[in-house]
Amino acid sequence: MEYTNDVNAVYTNTLTGNPLLDALPGRLSLSELYEKVSYIPTLPDNYKTMPPNDRYLLAEKLTMMYMPLDYTAIIYNLIYSGIRSAYQGKTPKGIIKRTNEYGQCIFYKTPNRLSDSITQAECFSVLGESGMGKTQTITRILKLFPQVIHHTEYDGQPFEHDQIVYIKIESPANNSPRGACLQILAAVDELLGTDLCLEERKKSSNVDMLITRIAQTCIRYSIGCIVIDEIQNILSTRSNYIQTTGGRMVNFLVELANKTGVCLAFIGTPIVSKVFDSEPHLLRRTRGPRIPALEKSTAFEKLLEIMWNNIPVLNPVPLDAGTIDLVYKITGGVIAKMQKEILLSTQNAIYFEKETVTRELLKKIAKQYNIIPGKSTLETAAPEVLTVKAAKEKNETPLDSKGKGRPKLSWDDDDILQIFAECQEKGWSVAKALIQHGLAERGGLNEKSADAADPIS
Repeated sequence: MEYTNDVNAVYTNTLTGNPLLDALPGRLSLSELYEKVSYIPTLPDNYKTMPPNDRYLLAEKLTMMYMPLDYTAIIYNLIYSGIRSAYQGKTPKGIIKRTNEYGQCIFYKTPNRLSDSITQAECFSVLGESGMGKTQTITRILKLFPQVIHHTEYDGQPFEHDQIVYIKIESPANNSPRGACLQILAAVDELLGTDLCLEERKKSSNVDMLITRIAQTCIRYSIGCIVIDEIQNILSTRSNYIQTTGGRMVNFLVELANKTGVCLAFIGTPIVSKVFDSEPHLLRRTRGPRIPALEKSTAFEKLLEIMWNNIPVLNPVPLDAGTIDLVYKITGGVIAKMQKEILLSTQNAIYFEKETVTRELLKKIAKQYNIIPGKSTLETAAPEVLTVKAAKEKNETPLDSKGKGRPKLSWDDDDILQIFAECQEKGWSVAKALIQHGLAERGGLNEKSADAADPIS
């Protein structure tokens, strides 16, 4: 697919008074979208005469295949609407005025003078099982937009302005707001040849000033959407409790969106729902599609059929119901596992001169490379989330693993640290915190007596 990174502004015939909106491409129809993002590899007519090594390499195209699914259109419309919402109500004069306001705040080091943006962009999240093509989908959709639009004149008046439609970064693994800011600045530098990141590295700005600096950059260059991939990185192995690290990071990003009106798109695995669901305002700003593994459906069979019909072996066999069942049993409907299973089986058949992919070979490859269906991300990475959530829905406390005795919650060391953090923040005693979380009996110790206890210092 053609990728236009850098273009000069071309406006619609009907000017709205907003050059940022008028320079955007029109919304694609469903058929146009699917045609532009699809990549279906096809075998050359002469592939059977190709040397084995060439066919071995040809098989790698199977992993590049992209067949749009229902969620592709949903994500496209979210991004398109999010970008447009970021530009609503913005005029050339308003952009200059707002940029200068942020510049004054930076100069006088008064970030608290800043007010939220007049418009609030549509922020969202796309969470799905690992291997379901989230990043590939986002990347192919983003390529439908010019990344930088250069304005020189609008409606007969000079308008020198560089508009960045989107940037894409990865969530910093250290959960650092400063790290996220530097990534945003580095992305701008790469697009425009500026030195914003280098300048900021020389400073030791606090979080408020960082927000001010990035907000000025977002306004100055009219950044429409910031895509943050691998957002689950905000949950480290040790610091995975909500309020201290991950929550702080997402709150920082949401505040940035509020100050600038930029659209934020969070991409990651369902485990990050622990953070998104922790506070009502985060839940509201992070709604979006959830992508599970494929069911054994028409979509799965179609995807497998396309791959199967493009296997470059000399003696291909038809795809039958038994093979479909086997591949689904092996991969659990995870696209990346399907691609890996078919690729490795194909390359094995070519290299060892078998030249056919059979069920026996599929089973052998699955065993050799440990390709097995797994539980969902939530089930494997955060079983307590499911347990607690289900209990809350039933208005009851989950049972322990034995299923006997007093119902109780299962808490680990990090959760205890969270309790102490709550005590410090809210002035609670430890006793009250334990009662609040259902970890203490209410008979001899009630909330009244807990309130009378000394708060943790």
